[in-house]
Amino acid sequence: MSEFPKNLCKITGEATRDPRIHQYGEGRQVVNINTKVTNDRNRTVYVGVVGFDDIADKMQHVTEGTRFYAEGTLQKGKDWVGSDGEKRQGGIEIVADEFEVLGKRTASDDLEPVKAETKKKVEF
Repeated sequence: MSEFPKNLCKITGEATRDPRIHQYGEGRQVVNINTKVTNDRNRTVYVGVVGFDDIADKMQHVTEGTRFYAEGTLQKGKDWVGSDGEKRQGGIEIVADEFEVLGKRTASDDLEPVKAETKKKVEF
């Protein structure tokens, strides 16, 4: 039996805003994308995706509303201090090893609205 990776996460999501790009070291970069992922029960979860160097090169071209596939390891994001001075806990994020842009959402991708049932008038 082959051994499964201990920490592997694969998602298809939609960027909720343009990526944040940071430079570090000599010519190296890290890119952060916030994304929303909706499961088959129509529940939405917000997940951060982080990419370094070659993966960051692919990620920096994403814009708000772009759909993409990311695969990598799951980790807790860094804690931070909000503008009100309150400490905030970092959320869930994926450090991407694989990244692929799937395209922008179009109007035809949206689900058809469910038609409400009409009640029949019954006369007595």
